[in-house]
Amino acid sequence: MGRTGTGGIVDEEIQRIDLSYLLKNKLLVKGEKRYAKLSWTGEASVSIICEYNEYDIHIKFIHHNYEVYNDATNHTYKIYLNSVPSNLGNGSVLYFICPVSGKKCRILYRCFGSPIFKSRYGYKKRIYYRSQVVCKRDYANTMYWRYNDTVLPKLEERIKKEHYRGKPTKAQKDYENALFKKREYDNMRFFNMMDYGLSTLKKK
Repeated sequence: MGRTGTGGIVDEEIQRIDLSYLLKNKLLVKGEKRYAKLSWTGEASVSIICEYNEYDIHIKFIHHNYEVYNDATNHTYKIYLNSVPSNLGNGSVLYFICPVSGKKCRILYRCFGSPIFKSRYGYKKRIYYRSQVVCKRDYANTMYWRYNDTVLPKLEERIKKEHYRGKPTKAQKDYENALFKKREYDNMRFFNMMDYGLSTLKKK
């Protein structure tokens, strides 16, 4: 677990807003303004106003936390989004524009005492993925469950058709590749457990 001692934290343990969540819950709809309130266990809540029109796409954040900001009003600001043509030539893909680094991203974080949400590139300290801070023996197990619980379900949602003109669609190929990786990690964690068991017996 040693790397977290450098001042970095794990992305699963902090406030985060995933663009896929907003799209899945229809909070970003072209030509409309949508309202929502997000909250995290033990943390202050934030209200968001998502506006998607022909001139710009932005989300207005309203933080309800007087103790942190020590003022009489809510803390508000906007984060803009950019629509980029899809590599598949069909439709477009949305990205947040980090208010600090200016880089495109799909996830925003709020940590290290920051008053606003921003991308991992907007922080001087590092935000780690869970797989980057686990020990070598637990890496395969962590990646197995990541593919099982997160990666595969998301890819499965993308599949509209498994085949087109007798060939697997890109979404189907991505799903099959992820399924193959999941099986590889499953094999790795099995052999890791075997090695660990043998090493334990040798010590005895």
